[in-house]
Amino acid sequence: MATRPKGMRIAELSRRSGTTKETIHFYLREGLLRKPKKTSRNMAYYDETHVEQLKLIKRLRTESYLPLSVIKKVLDEGKLGQSARQLDLSGELFGQGARTQHEPITRAELSARLEIDESKISDYEAAGLLKPTQEGKTKRYGYEDLRVAEIIRDAQREAGEGAEALVIERFQIFERHMRALVRDEVSHFFSRVLTEGDPKRALDLLRGGRETLGRYLAVSRGRRLRQEVDAILPSLEADTTNSEPFLYPLPEARAATLDEPDARAKLTAAWEAKPNVAKRAVALLQHLTWVGDSAAAVELWGDLSPKARETTEAREAYGEALLLEERFEEAFAWIQRLRDDAGTQPFIEALWGTILLIRIRADFAKLEPSTELMSFLSRAFGAFDHARREPARDAFTRARVLLLLGRVCLATPEFLGVHDQGRKDLRACLDEITMLKRGGPDAAMLGPLGRVELNAVHFLRLGTDDAVERRELESREVELRS
Repeated sequence: MATRPKGMRIAELSRRSGTTKETIHFYLREGLLRKPKKTSRNMAYYDETHVEQLKLIKRLRTESYLPLSVIKKVLDEGKLGQSARQLDLSGELFGQGARTQHEPITRAELSARLEIDESKISDYEAAGLLKPTQEGKTKRYGYEDLRVAEIIRDAQREAGEGAEALVIERFQIFERHMRALVRDEVSHFFSRVLTEGDPKRALDLLRGGRETLGRYLAVSRGRRLRQEVDAILPSLEADTTNSEPFLYPLPEARAATLDEPDARAKLTAAWEAKPNVAKRAVALLQHLTWVGDSAAAVELWGDLSPKARETTEAREAYGEALLLEERFEEAFAWIQRLRDDAGTQPFIEALWGTILLIRIRADFAKLEPSTELMSFLSRAFGAFDHARREPARDAFTRARVLLLLGRVCLATPEFLGVHDQGRKDLRACLDEITMLKRGGPDAAMLGPLGRVELNAVHFLRLGTDDAVERRELESREVELRS
């Protein structure tokens, strides 16, 4: 029996060092981390020196704000104290010395030095993160531009493909608040000059503590971030727990107007005549779910043939019915399996994002805010974004997708910043319904269309900030309920 090599797998290294697997792979590619011991193509083992290396890199980045190129030099020399002196850390941290020695360079030179496309430099500049000077028709980038571009490049590489825009947006937040911080600091400096009448003394005070400033900012940011994340959970639970049902069923009076009972009777008779015909069974199951009779849909599921149960359409309708019946544990497991089997289709993604947010509400007391909560939120809104971007199989499915997205977004706390998108989703849903009604839908679809329209109007009325729109929606809702 072969003995297992001594060491740890990457998952354990990630846990012990507090570094993500993606970042570890990035450091390996960049040569900052010693190669692990490979036992096969997909098997590698790390030791304690890797843990120490990662902790050192993390300290140099978060406490000293050193760029990766400098950290690599420090690690390559193997003498942290001596290397720090040789590199003149005051210049690296505060732009003294190194900044004055740096000759402004062109965009092409900056691109070559950082080994990135010029288009990325354009992105950084358009975001307001680079401040080049203009010499005739040529832009030139100074020392701070070089350092900032290098940091953003490293952050994007660590974040991985697809996260480039998110990284830039985060740095824009830092830049916006840094302006206010520096204004306050400069104001404080001049107030001391005026108070004490000694510019040299005030300048000494301003310089004092520079070596600890970076560490304080890192610790303070971490503390504030944790406090904000901790506050999300009760706020989210409070906003999503209310007396409103998730979606309303089609009212009886409106159902009679739209001849829904007759349509249901015909679909039921067709299925009972040939219960093994999957198409008829699926049509009845979908109709029950679409008009909001989720209890009947769940009951019908138990009577369906195995062939009908295997269809994506039937499984999708059953998952929605479980959600509407508030059988959340079953719905979570069911929609997760459906997503694995059928792929990331728009309505399935909308269901998945919805059940993830409902899971937060149901289990909010059990979730660890800084990890599980943020994971659920990220996955949920990622699923919603995918549902919006991907084309649905038909216009009615698209309307149902938009209804789900709008309903959920308007139920979340304001600080998550998705209320405007929720209103857009519901308005787009109503546009889809209007187009479908103009096209002369089948009699069996009048009930489902009426229910989607009623719910979109109702929740848009509750969520709109426009008084005129609210009054118009109130009138429309009264008509739809009669």
